[in-house]
Amino acid sequence: MSKTLGNILKLIISLGIGIFIVWFTTSKLTPKDIADITGIFKRADYKWLIIGPMIGMMSNVVRAERWKQLLNSVGYQPSRMNVANSVFVMYALNLVFPRLGEVTRCTLLYKTDKIPLDKSIGTMVLERMVDMVSILIVGALLMAFQYQLLFDLLNNTILSHYSGSIKQLTTGYGGIMLIVAMITVGSALLYFLYYMRDHHILGKVWQFITGILHGLASILKLDNPLLFIFYSFLIWFMYFMMIYFCFLSLPETAHLGVWPGMACLFFGGFAFIISPGGLGAYPATMGAVLLLYKVAFTVGFGFGWLVWSFQTASVILFGVISFILVSRNFSVTTKS
Repeated sequence: MSKTLGNILKLIISLGIGIFIVWFTTSKLTPKDIADITGIFKRADYKWLIIGPMIGMMSNVVRAERWKQLLNSVGYQPSRMNVANSVFVMYALNLVFPRLGEVTRCTLLYKTDKIPLDKSIGTMVLERMVDMVSILIVGALLMAFQYQLLFDLLNNTILSHYSGSIKQLTTGYGGIMLIVAMITVGSALLYFLYYMRDHHILGKVWQFITGILHGLASILKLDNPLLFIFYSFLIWFMYFMMIYFCFLSLPETAHLGVWPGMACLFFGGFAFIISPGGLGAYPATMGAVLLLYKVAFTVGFGFGWLVWSFQTASVILFGVISFILVSRNFSVTTKS
């Protein structure tokens, strides 16, 4: 199978998942539900739906600054503009196929600033690990202060359908044995690559892995760790503010405060993992989450489509502009 055909199949499968979720979440809507949702689009205050996503776009600039800080720590000084443009392109491509943008943003920096892929990928992986820790912190805060609501959401959705499988995974020694097996196999593979590091092909694989590890270690070499922490906090605070301002677009959600916003931030983040760009999954998630805060499902569902539509349009617009700008610098070797 050619690489092009493989990419086409991946694209079809990825979009197919999103389209299926859209069909699944809308197929049972009654004519009244559809009328209520379309009515939400007609009476929404669109100025807040512009302000919210614009804050989301500003968070990408902060993300670029944080990534540049990691790249500086491993000895590279990429152009601030090139880093920012590559981040915007990343989010646009992730709408098409999950994680495609992650590799592309590193490739763009190689073309513009000659940063080796293994180094940039290492820092990118580290950045995503920090994001995972950040969203887990949001989840921990929700668990501490909104425990009953979260339990109700999980019990009515995930646990009710998969309680048997979850019980099997969390009891006995099955889960422990699986973890031990994965660690053992991974360690054996790393040792084999280290032992064969002088081999022509396997040696390149080992060099690539060590380059990634070098990038991961960049956090230990930061000149200003507090600035890195501040950037990380600011990114997620802006994500929250994006949702909060979008709440103001509808009378039914305008009264919602911190915890509903945090819940939408937490569960909405995972919705983007389920389907490319959160297609179908994000509106359904918003409907389920806001239902816990006494907002009708059709309102929450329509709100989710409103936010998703404006956010997606912003990502595409800025992604296209950024690719045009960054592609002009493909012949540039290094910038400070």
